[in-house]
Amino acid sequence: MNGARTLLATATAAAVVASGAGSVAAPGGVAFREIDHGTRPGSGERELLRGRVLRSESGAARVLRGWKLDGAVAAAKTVDFERRSVIVALDATRPSTGFRLRIERVDVRNRRAIVTATVRRSGGIDGQALSRPYALVSVARGSLARATRGAVVRLRG
Repeated sequence: MNGARTLLATATAAAVVASGAGSVAAPGGVAFREIDHGTRPGSGERELLRGRVLRSESGAARVLRGWKLDGAVAAAKTVDFERRSVIVALDATRPSTGFRLRIERVDVRNRRAIVTATVRRSGGIDGQALSRPYALVSVARGSLARATRGAVVRLRG
């Protein structure tokens, strides 16, 4: 049994390496790599879960600054937009700074990028302030060619 686990772990590691350093892809999904995550202050207004496909450096900077994700602009500048696109997901307002948004899966259906994400509360000490967790992932530009109608983010769990 231990040999079977080792073989499975080796095959999984080989698949990750073959798809790109740090890339993740669920079976049938689009391979992606997280490039940034964090939180930004919440406003106290009713703020909804949002997602967007970013296809250029200037467009990424404009959207990220508009969503008050100034710290994420530097992460987006590391992306080669000739070959890759960025998906940003911004969660609704949470009651503290201890939440983390993690993108679990990216699919393309009905001309949209469908982003499945989870939000988890960290077990550590966190500030009691309204916040909005976010995550940015980069994907191969061609894998989102059919996603002409933007991104939809769905929370799981």
